[in-house]
Amino acid sequence: MTCAKPKPDPSWVVSNAAREIACHNEEVTTRLFDHLKYRRRRVGVWLRSRVVTHPGPERSVWISSWQRSGSTWLAEVLASTPRTRLIYEPVNVPDGIVTGEQAALQVVPRANAVHTSFVYNSLRGRIGNHWVDQLNHSHFPRRTVVKDVRGIELVSEVRALSPSTPFVILLRHPFAVAASVVRLGWFDPTLSPRDAFVKEVARWCSSHERALTSWRETTHDVDPAGSRTHWTTYEELTGVIAGDTVDTVVDFLISCNVTWRTLAAHRRDLARRSATDFAGEPIAIEDEWRSAAYGYLVASGWNHLYDEHGAQRLPIAQFLATTRK
Repeated sequence: MTCAKPKPDPSWVVSNAAREIACHNEEVTTRLFDHLKYRRRRVGVWLRSRVVTHPGPERSVWISSWQRSGSTWLAEVLASTPRTRLIYEPVNVPDGIVTGEQAALQVVPRANAVHTSFVYNSLRGRIGNHWVDQLNHSHFPRRTVVKDVRGIELVSEVRALSPSTPFVILLRHPFAVAASVVRLGWFDPTLSPRDAFVKEVARWCSSHERALTSWRETTHDVDPAGSRTHWTTYEELTGVIAGDTVDTVVDFLISCNVTWRTLAAHRRDLARRSATDFAGEPIAIEDEWRSAAYGYLVASGWNHLYDEHGAQRLPIAQFLATTRK
């Protein structure tokens, strides 16, 4: 005697097939939307780098700074007026750097013709790609803001090539910079957070000491009064210490070229978060970390501007005047 095979329930077969079709359609729809979002990003990147006009170096400003110092915030403020192009960190292009972590681990270029030419061509408006134009929104610019965080030791070389361009040198207390770098994990994983903090402060001090010395030794050849180079600090621009303000920077730019007058009348949102503001809980800096790192400030002379507690002692203009050699 053989047992009859049970007949499949037609309703179950239909419902199961419907579920399979629905899952397949959902997967296809998800992939389609992901592809469309990808294509939209690619089109956006392509459009940002489509720049028709090139104002030239006399209508540009170069913001030279260090990572985690507020340079993106300042660049976005200065580029917030219509028809202003923002060129983002051209010094990173020759090294193929596309992340902040990569930039933090790379040696800062020093007196390098390749990196210098990238900055100069950016000031001329003759460079464009997905990296440098990632924050750009102007296709017919009348002025250009170029910002870098790895060009601090190229200031004298770029000045020799572009004597008409105003420079803004932006500083921030190296303790604040190092704390931000450690919090983001932008350091050699073989180092402890304490050693990474001290190493970042040491890098900051040595690079800025060389940059300041080189600027003082060579600036008089192309800019005798130093009138086209403006030193400022993040602490002053944000009101932590009285001194420089964003209005002061704007007045400096206007004194170099009238194209920047549009900034004087433009309502600037100083409270806006920058594109690289990775907000988060600050790390606790131990006293031993500060003590170990402060020796580098003393050795480089920057202790006259910044103290061992993470504060700025005096306005940058006063520091430059009193420490002039």
